Amino acid sequence: MNYKDDVFVSVNGESFQIQRGVEVEVPEYIAEVLRHSEEQDAHTSLLIEQAVARAEKAE
Repeated sequence: MNYKDDVFVSVNGESFQIQRGVEVEVPEYIAEVLRHSEEQDAHTSLLIEQAVARAEKAE
């Protein structure tokens, strides 16, 4: 997926707004949230591809 807006992350009331494409330093717990988000995006993309393949096969 290609996103263009900034990334907003909030953990326990501490918030970060991160501009895409800009390298920044963040606390490890924020980096972990961002990693999990990327993993979920990848997993969702895979599920969508599988669903499309099943639908095309059923046609």
